[in-house]
Amino acid sequence: MDQGLDKEWGIGITWMRQSRPDAGKNGVPSEATILSRNTIGHGSATASILRVDLDNELAISQTRRRAGSDYDKHLLKFLIALEEGLP
Repeated sequence: MDQGLDKEWGIGITWMRQSRPDAGKNGVPSEATILSRNTIGHGSATASILRVDLDNELAISQTRRRAGSDYDKHLLKFLIALEEGLP
């Protein structure tokens, strides 16, 4: 899970820098992330989500019992859709 996610561990909360699928292609910088680089959060064995994008003042929380078979694919689409809705 969380392929392409750069994590720097703290106590419970980590930097959550999700790589853009198009990073390093078509003029998109290789270090480009979904949401800002100042996003913190917590991952979970149950695939629950906690992300706080400090630059965009956005908090995302989602609970679940387990990830489905296409969890990673849908998570990327979900985060990209949220980012596209930011001003």
